[in-house]
Amino acid sequence: GHNYDLLIDINGTTYPIELKFNARTIAGAPQYVSPMKPSQYLSNSYEEYYYDTYLSQIAEKAGLPCPSKSDYLKQIHGNAPECMLPFQKLYYKGCKGSSQCSHDPTDLAFYQFCNRLARESIKTFLAMTELKIADLSAYLQETQQGKIYMLYYQGQLHLQHAPMEDYIIERVLKTTHNRYECLSKSGKKMKILLRWKNGNGIAFPAFQIS
Repeated sequence: GHNYDLLIDINGTTYPIELKFNARTIAGAPQYVSPMKPSQYLSNSYEEYYYDTYLSQIAEKAGLPCPSKSDYLKQIHGNAPECMLPFQKLYYKGCKGSSQCSHDPTDLAFYQFCNRLARESIKTFLAMTELKIADLSAYLQETQQGKIYMLYYQGQLHLQHAPMEDYIIERVLKTTHNRYECLSKSGKKMKILLRWKNGNGIAFPAFQIS
């Protein structure tokens, strides 16, 4: 649950270090933070919306019973939620990039169906949901305070401190099919992507911020 890769001690002061590869600047890194439980920073709950609107379709397609809503909401933020394990197994059996791929047309169709519903659910959800700017800004400042980024690019290391004004969201510029595009206090653009980390529509919804 920590938000750093290592800690170093310099003259009795501890500094959190974040390692990034193939980037010379923090802005050039593919993502600098990935908050869990994204709905705490949103005006609606994505997990509840997905359960109420889409999960029964996934269950019908898979021929599996729907988990209870209470189990789902308690477990969905892990890599392998117990209540979703049968769905996750089917999902990766249909994923051509997975070592578990069966190449069975039924499994491939289930994988594609999950991806389509996940894309549709995120698009429709974001269109009716506002980002809680103050709450997300507070989280970003708390997790980035005092952090040093160690950036490795073409054989050279670059050290950068995280400027706090980069993590204060001024406003949302626009909402797309899968993300909020925001402007920070420092004038930099911030992309806040809503995604599933362990199978689309299957496990671990989170923000990816870059």
